[in-house]
Amino acid sequence: MHRIQYPAEKKRETFEAEYIELFHDLERAFAALPPEKNLGWSFKDVLTKDFEALAKKAIEFGDTFNGCEVIESVFPYEEYQGKISHFFMEYGERMKLSACHYCGIEYINVYEDMGDYKNGLELVNEADEMELLTITGMGQNKVRLIVNERPIASLDKLDGVKGLGKVVIQQLKDYENRNKHYRNHFTLDHLLPKSDYPHFALSLYNLIPSCYTCNSKTKGVKDLGKMDDLVLLSPSSDKFNVYEMVRVKMVHKGPTLEKVFDLNDFSIRFEYGDRESTYKDYIQAFKLHGRYPFHKDKALDLIVKSRNYNEAMLKELEKHVKIPRNQIRMDIFGKDLFSEGESHRPFFKLRLDIARALKIEGVI
Repeated sequence: MHRIQYPAEKKRETFEAEYIELFHDLERAFAALPPEKNLGWSFKDVLTKDFEALAKKAIEFGDTFNGCEVIESVFPYEEYQGKISHFFMEYGERMKLSACHYCGIEYINVYEDMGDYKNGLELVNEADEMELLTITGMGQNKVRLIVNERPIASLDKLDGVKGLGKVVIQQLKDYENRNKHYRNHFTLDHLLPKSDYPHFALSLYNLIPSCYTCNSKTKGVKDLGKMDDLVLLSPSSDKFNVYEMVRVKMVHKGPTLEKVFDLNDFSIRFEYGDRESTYKDYIQAFKLHGRYPFHKDKALDLIVKSRNYNEAMLKELEKHVKIPRNQIRMDIFGKDLFSEGESHRPFFKLRLDIARALKIEGVI
């Protein structure tokens, strides 16, 4: 439930240029399209126009090209899906891919096949066989050679291991500068469905990194309401404002919050700003009415802590442990609630809205 963090300014130009380069072999086929089928755009335009421009074209042409095999052949998503996913994985850290951009609760992080080793020496002594097999040029026999040499005091000792090979040895010595093998938890959702809008099957800002649940077959563009509203609901749009216009709230079943002790003592609801029906469609499309309450434990944790660590208690702790009160709050409730730029983390929206409702001092 947060906007995608694309590279800024000059870095965005490089980002888009690298994306366009993935499809250089398709440009000739696009150029051969008759004028009535190219939307009046260049190949670059189709790939990198912002989402608002895509939505306007979608409104202008409707589903005119639905099922058009000629257009589908020019923009074959399935053929390039692997390249596109790899592109997003390469930019995963810079784009802060962590939580699903639609729901904000499921993980979509990029991860590496290899464990977290500080250098090649630690790797050869501690990695399991499956991890070693991800090294370029490695095979089962070479893995056994390494395992049989353990403990290895220095990587230079590998030079004397017959059958290991120069390529593998160099890969191990250059471990910190290696080519990383990434995997991911995300899918790429076409917010404007490629079946109805085949021109946008490869459009960068029509691809939303999302979890498998949000990218389910039950969710269609019509579930999100009017086409005119999509610029407010697409995490790739500069006008995306679901984060600001939808708030998570708790409804306690007893007379006061002081009587909330377990998950059955309160409910999770959503409340909306302007254009309520627009945002209700969004919540319904991704089944968030049912999915957010499943994680009520995150809210209960904050409720209990806010009661146990009120300002009087924090003042006493500050006095005894000699740590600033603001730091104590961050240690207790979580540093992310007090820092800008953390909205990409799973459950952040849920936790922040509850923390604000509890009036925990200092939250952003």
